Amino acid sequence: MPVSLAQLWRRWWPRALAPIAPADAHETVSRLGEADTTDWMPSSRPSPPFRLDACFEAPHYVPGWMLADGSRETPPVALTPFANDFGYVRAETAIGQEATLAEHYRRILLAAPSWRQWREAHRGCFDVDLVIYIEGEHELRLEMFNGAACGAGELLALLADVDAPPDTLYDNLDQGWALRMVTTPDAVFTLEWDWERPAADDCPRALRFPRRELAVQAGDALARLRHVHRALVRDLGADLWNQPPEPERKPKTRR
Repeated sequence: MPVSLAQLWRRWWPRALAPIAPADAHETVSRLGEADTTDWMPSSRPSPPFRLDACFEAPHYVPGWMLADGSRETPPVALTPFANDFGYVRAETAIGQEATLAEHYRRILLAAPSWRQWREAHRGCFDVDLVIYIEGEHELRLEMFNGAACGAGELLALLADVDAPPDTLYDNLDQGWALRMVTTPDAVFTLEWDWERPAADDCPRALRFPRRELAVQAGDALARLRHVHRALVRDLGADLWNQPPEPERKPKTRR
């Protein structure tokens, strides 16, 4: 019996909308239960020793490459000496180094051909992510995107409140990678998986953190975040870590 074009369309269209993933990706996640439910939580394992902190993005800068209209004759801005390989500085490390960190941002602003172009290139603000460093394993990074300092502070405040009701505090899906954070009265659970690495030994990874211990660390991290953020805003005269100011409110590039 001939198949009409409409019938072919109805058969093909749902497949076209289906997400593309490795054939065994679903089975990989299902080893711990469905990711969008709490079935995976009983299979989580206690986290090794950990340390929670906020991390400020302090990247290198290459004029004429990172901005199309920049001048290649302008000297590049290297990473700060206390940034990690990804260009992030832990708030704990930045304590006592606020002036040095502010000077790094000031050099980037001076190298940018204009404040408007700098804003467009960096989507309005530098990142401030939350990172859980885990002994012997790769870190957990909770990305905050725009409004970074504000978002990081709000999440730390929620983690620091041990009396808050159980909830899903973080749920981020970025292409094939995803991370969820769920609280219960006694624990904080995280599930991380990556469909692009289905055969990896640590994928998916479900961890369980003691809620009170993580709450204490979150409170300390929140205090450090607020301290460093205030110092940078005071030094530069503008908040580069939340929604950007208007173009005419250009940060101070001179002391």
